[in-house]
Amino acid sequence: MEIKLSVSDRQKFINVEKQKSYNIEIASLFNSLCLYNDEYLSDYLKENEKDITNTFLFQSVLNLIDVDDIKMVRPYLEHSFNLEDINKYLSNPYYQTIKPFEDHNHDVKLTTLKYEPFTFFPLDEIKIEDNYREISSLGLFKKEYPYLALIDKEGIWMCITPNEINTMQPYVDKATGNVITFGLGLGYFAFMASNKKEVKKVTIIEREEKIIDIFKKNILPYFPHKEKIEIIKSDALDYLNKVDMNQYDFIYYDLWHNPNDGLNLYIKLKKLEKKKSYYWLEESLIALLRRYMITLIEEQLKGYKEKEYINITNDDDAIVSMLYYATKEKKITTFEEINNLLTNESLLSLIK
Repeated sequence: MEIKLSVSDRQKFINVEKQKSYNIEIASLFNSLCLYNDEYLSDYLKENEKDITNTFLFQSVLNLIDVDDIKMVRPYLEHSFNLEDINKYLSNPYYQTIKPFEDHNHDVKLTTLKYEPFTFFPLDEIKIEDNYREISSLGLFKKEYPYLALIDKEGIWMCITPNEINTMQPYVDKATGNVITFGLGLGYFAFMASNKKEVKKVTIIEREEKIIDIFKKNILPYFPHKEKIEIIKSDALDYLNKVDMNQYDFIYYDLWHNPNDGLNLYIKLKKLEKKKSYYWLEESLIALLRRYMITLIEEQLKGYKEKEYINITNDDDAIVSMLYYATKEKKITTFEEINNLLTNESLLSLIK
């Protein structure tokens, strides 16, 4: 990629570089807030539970963290914390219907975990704002919240939390006709889709026999419309290479734990896509891909040559290298052209 920018356009891209750094920094902060229960913050919120509003949560977190640039942090935090109504989730049809006992299958355990009161958890899909600012949202309950999970020796494999419920809902809403979903999990999408009168059948592709066994034994019996469900044991890529996907009206992929875990597979699936398909957390996946593209542009402005993209030692190298060869012949002379390159449409066109 040949890039020649004016001084003013170079400054505009520097602002994009800074935004990428801020995105990573804030994502790390939010991850810490969810993974590591800050007892001081939890106790403080509990003591002031009658005063808790979304604004109060924002100010409480802002007072807790050590930042130099409040102007930078404020747009990320100001509308990112939400006091949630626990009944909204406890009344969910899946929660009301699926009541399995704990079970083991080899190294996988079906169990109930919980969010402690006054602790943060991921809530929704990210939103992209000006200059590619990535806005995440965290939720909080005043009461203990139980949720169904599959765990193995490495930790939580699959779970049904508010984040899963909220981020899957747009795809449940769109599902119609003959539906196929790749990835069984705990069957949440299949359950919600099969309850719709517009859905005639739900085919589930799952490669792990132990997951299928646990699901058939403990979860499927509770489905009101289990007659709509078909489970096929297969690897997703193998199935795509041997089956005509035109037979399905709605195609959905849920094969990753998070965007970092799923980006490489997402890219492979997009390359194979021949019919409109839907992907869990796609906005987050594209945002992550955008970060790699910004990294490539940074390197090209520094004068990196093709030899730097041949020696691939990890997944990060592989993605940047792929983007390098996809844009190798491009000539960029304005920031507007860079901006166009970073749009969802442009990024997706490069990986197909």
